[in-house]
Amino acid sequence: MVFSAKEPDFNIKFLDRLLAAIEHEEIEAIILISKIDLLTPDEKDRLLPIFDYYRKIGYTVIETSAYEQIGLVEIQELVEGEIVVICGQSGVGKSSLLNAIDNTLNIEVNEISKALGRGKHTTRHVELHKLAGGLVADTPGFSKLDLDEIEADVLRECFIEFVDMQDDCRFRGCLHMNEPGCAVKKGVDSEDILTSRHENYLQLLGEIQGRKVKYVKD
Repeated sequence: MVFSAKEPDFNIKFLDRLLAAIEHEEIEAIILISKIDLLTPDEKDRLLPIFDYYRKIGYTVIETSAYEQIGLVEIQELVEGEIVVICGQSGVGKSSLLNAIDNTLNIEVNEISKALGRGKHTTRHVELHKLAGGLVADTPGFSKLDLDEIEADVLRECFIEFVDMQDDCRFRGCLHMNEPGCAVKKGVDSEDILTSRHENYLQLLGEIQGRKVKYVKD
């Protein structure tokens, strides 16, 4: 999963949405942060602790820069002997990273739109590339992702740090909303859980519950 640190800005809401979908499918998720070289010192102070949080809860997070050749060796080591899909929004630099690792790939890249703050679609189909002893599928960028196959009681299992705590919730089947004695909410209050992670979880949960109401009405 490739997310740009800047241009376009790091999108933590979309990160948590995509992570939930990947966890639901039981696929190993690796987070690549591209364009790390564009960050100012103040921006690094704000974002690096967020990246470290995702490492703390168990994800591999690699900070990268195609321009400055940062993180490319780590990507190659992960790809070797594997079949890997590169996914993310348009303009985050998926194709640029692949070209930086192997310039013979010659994958088309494009500048992001300064007015819209997002990239243009340059990859229009899925293609497997031989790279670093493995196979990598470069996929078209996307910015919308429905979670139609995930139910409310399953979503909580897709937030991996919640799973570690939910046995301590007072009520079995706790959805970590407003239930008394919720261990996850205590984790947010104690800053063991990133506030944005819980907020994004609640937003996704609301979407899923709203979808169910809509189906009943229809």
